[in-house]
Formats: sequence, C-alpha cells, structure tokens
Amino acid sequence: MPEDFDSVLFFELRHKIKGREQPSKYWTCLSVSDMDKGRVSLQLYKAPVERCLARQRKQPKKDCALWVVVH
Repeated sequence: MPEDFDSVLFFELRHKIKGREQPSKYWTCLSVSDMDKGRVSLQLYKAPVERCLARQRKQPKKDCALWVVVH
C-alpha cells in the first residue's frame, strides 16, 4: 500500500459471465514513484475499491499477488 500521496495506478480485477461484466472482486494499486523497470509484485485487496488512499481498508487476499511487468 503506497504511503506517499503522489500519482497512483489502480487495477481492478473483474470477470465476465456470459459476456456480461461482473463487479470487481479484487483490486491493487501501484505508486508511480515506486515504478521500476522489471517485474513488480502487487498485493491484492478485497473489493470494494476505495480510490482515496486515506480511507482505504486494508483487507488483503492471503497468499495472492498480481505480477506486473513495467517497461
């Protein structure tokens, strides 16, 4: 979870059932200042998504991470 309040990228993980999007189940975020080239592991959190960093509830999904490759 980013501690600083600079720009942040949010990722929402959704799925489709019979072509219809379902609500987000999990989300994660990446601080722009923490972006380094290469693979980055991001902790997944349970929905709902709270885009205001000060009001986020930390409910991580155990033993799960989203791997992102930054170019």
